[in-house]
Amino acid sequence: MMRRHVSKRKKYLVIGLILCLTMAGAASNADAKQIKKTKKIYLSLKTKKMRVGQTFKLKVKKVKPDKASKKVKWKSGNKRIATVSSSGVVKAKKAGTVKITAVSKSNKKVKAFCRVIVQPAKKTSLTARTPEVTQRPQVTAQPTTKPDNKPMVEPSVRSSSKPTTEPTIQPSSEPITEPTVQPSNEPTTRPDGVYTVRFVDYDDTVLKEETVEAGKAAEAPEVPKRIGYIFRAWDKEYDNVTQDLVIMATYEKDMTPAIIVGDAVAQPGAKTVQVPVYINSNPGILGMTLAINYDDNAMTLANAVNGDAFKDVLVLTKANALQNNCNFTWDGEAITKDNVKDGVMLLLVFDIPEDAKEGKYNVGFYYNSGDIVNGDLLPIDLELRNGTVTITKDASN
Repeated sequence: MMRRHVSKRKKYLVIGLILCLTMAGAASNADAKQIKKTKKIYLSLKTKKMRVGQTFKLKVKKVKPDKASKKVKWKSGNKRIATVSSSGVVKAKKAGTVKITAVSKSNKKVKAFCRVIVQPAKKTSLTARTPEVTQRPQVTAQPTTKPDNKPMVEPSVRSSSKPTTEPTIQPSSEPITEPTVQPSNEPTTRPDGVYTVRFVDYDDTVLKEETVEAGKAAEAPEVPKRIGYIFRAWDKEYDNVTQDLVIMATYEKDMTPAIIVGDAVAQPGAKTVQVPVYINSNPGILGMTLAINYDDNAMTLANAVNGDAFKDVLVLTKANALQNNCNFTWDGEAITKDNVKDGVMLLLVFDIPEDAKEGKYNVGFYYNSGDIVNGDLLPIDLELRNGTVTITKDASN
C-alpha cells in the first residue's frame, strides 16, 4: 500500500510540473505577442557633414508603433568612405557621400538611412601642402575684371549644369582627370601687395575671380551642380594668399543611386521654363511612383515629358491635374542591363507668374516605401536631391 501511495504522489507531481511548464510557455507566448512588429524607424539625423577622421554616433530616435523593438543592424553603403559599427558609430575614411542604413531586426523590410557627406580633413597650414608642379602645364594667372554677380546654385547638390532656362547637360562619361592648368609656383612680386585668385571648374570655366591682399584669405564660390560627380575639394589652399593663384575644382564619380533635380534661372512672367530631372547610378528601375513638391505661389507646372533615360523602357503616366503634390508613375514589363540608363528621366516645364517674387525656390520629389521596385519587383531606395528655380529680374546672367 505504501508503494502505491508513493507512486500516486509522484504521478501528481509530474502532472503538476507539466501544467506549470505549459502555463509558463503560454505566458511567454502572450508576452511575445505583446511585442509589436516594427513598421517605421526614425533616426537621430537624416544628413550629417563630417571630415575625414571624425566619428559620430547615429541612434534610433523612435520607432512606430511605440512598443516595437528599436534594435537595428547598421550597414554602410561604401566602407571606403565611411564605416559604421554594430552600435551605430560612424567613422569617416575618405571624402565622398555614403548612405548609412539601419535595418530593423524585428522586421527586415523596415529601413531608415542617414546621408553622410565626408569632406577632406582640414589642412593646418599652407606650407603643409606640397605644390603639384609636374602634373599640369604651368601658367601664370593674369588679373582680369571683377566677376559679375551671377546667381549661384545651392551647394547641396554638386554637378555640371549651369543656371539657365534650358535643360542642363546630361551626365558626362569622361573619366575623372586632374585639372589641365596650374599657376606658377613662383610668387609674383606685386608692388601693391594685392594678388589675383581665380577659381576654375573642371571644364576651365572661371567660376570666380577676385583680388586679395597679401596674407588674406580668398572666398571660394559655390560649385555648380555636376550630374554624375561629387565635388571633392579645391586643389589648393587659399586662406593665406601670397601669390597669384589658379584654383581648380576636383571631383569624384558619384556612385549613389539618386534622383537629382536640375536648376534653372527665370524672370517673372517667363513661360516654358525647363527643369530636367536626372536618374544617377540607375539600379534597374522597373516601376516607380513619385510625388512632386514645389512652391505653387512662385511657379505653375505646365507640362512634364518622359526623359531619354526611361522613354524606351518605362511608360510615364501623369496625374490628370498637374499641380503641387501630384503623382508621376512609370511602369515597364521587363528590364535588362542593356536598357538600364542614366540621364534625364523627366523634363518638367514651368510657367512663372508676372507677380512672382524674386528668390530661390526648391523643386523636389518624395515617395513612400515600396513605391520604387526593380526588375524582380523588390522594393529599392533612392536618394532624392532637390533642384532650384531662381527667379530674378535679371535672368541674363
